[in-house]
Amino acid sequence: MRHGFQASMAVLAAVLLATPGPAQPGTDPILSAEGRIEDDDSRDSEQHPFDDHRVRLEAGQRYRLFASSADFDTVIRLFQPGSDSPVAENDDFGEGLNSRITYTAEVGGDYRLRVRPFSAEGRGAYTVGAEALAPLPPAAEVPSGEGWSVRGRIEAGEEGRAEERFVEHRLRLEGGRRYRLSASSEDFDTMLELSREDESEPVAQNDDHGGSLNSRITFAPEQTAVYVLRVRPLAPDTGGAFTLGAELLPPLPPPITQPAATQAGMQWQIWEGELTESDPDRDGAHFDDYLVPMRAGEVRLISVEAADFDTVAWVLRADAREGDPLDQNDDAGPGLNALLAFQPTESGDHVIRVTAYGSGGTGPYRLRVSEPLTPPPPAPTDAPDAETID
Repeated sequence: MRHGFQASMAVLAAVLLATPGPAQPGTDPILSAEGRIEDDDSRDSEQHPFDDHRVRLEAGQRYRLFASSADFDTVIRLFQPGSDSPVAENDDFGEGLNSRITYTAEVGGDYRLRVRPFSAEGRGAYTVGAEALAPLPPAAEVPSGEGWSVRGRIEAGEEGRAEERFVEHRLRLEGGRRYRLSASSEDFDTMLELSREDESEPVAQNDDHGGSLNSRITFAPEQTAVYVLRVRPLAPDTGGAFTLGAELLPPLPPPITQPAATQAGMQWQIWEGELTESDPDRDGAHFDDYLVPMRAGEVRLISVEAADFDTVAWVLRADAREGDPLDQNDDAGPGLNALLAFQPTESGDHVIRVTAYGSGGTGPYRLRVSEPLTPPPPAPTDAPDAETID
């Protein structure tokens, strides 16, 4: 498109009824256009060429806005009437390079939907669209004990349209609580996604759990908020019946602090442990946590050896055990054992998590943590000699 602003809009065919059922993709397009990013397009402050499309949104209505291209990685931004600051934006949605925004209009009027390439050099053709969505049902609570569950159905669609066929439910999740969210189906391979309300980027997602085609997410929000739980088929042209559920999990047990055995030579602290089905899990992978004080700049070697499962070692801050690891390793040691050289940037208590690669791994293991090494050693190439685990 050669013009900096294109009025590409259709009138809504009908007003959506506020039904209490689960929300599925809307069928009322209010914008459908094709364009092309070219050298002589307008440029933003970062010198990326862009096209603007005008789209009329009604206050309180929920919309899905999207752009796709086979020629470049799309980025979309949505601007309220009279504003130069975007109210929503998205680069990559799902597993591809296309873009999508889910947005409930705060005010009515003519919004600008901007399409630009992620790279300043991106050029080529694209499609852009917007459609009204049915209202989401009221946010459900997840009660203790029985939890929350619903049954539904997603009809099979055209090949290549899997990301546009989904069912959503709103859940109110309490800050500081742990939740297990799941989707199962005998008819299709499920994809489960969790996002904050009116945010396009998922905060967590999962495809296969425990060797099956079902999905599971373990999630602990920092603050109480309303989240949207979305289930969709992973593969194109599939669909069928599904069950969606959520349950409260008990709090994480305190990390293990009992004294460890020592090994001569290089000084190692050694713990003998076992992963069991009764241990807490994260997305189906059971784990044990060990509390290890560390000082900034020192280097610790961490080795996890097991005969019955593929070991993974995580290092986390002790006050952020529900977050992402500071460092992790899977197969740096011999075979499927984990070996990690970790150098903390801050002094304090750290947690070393012993877990399995994938879901369902259980069995005995040995955790070894070296005394501080000075100076920091080169990257390890092998694990310390390990005794056979009975």
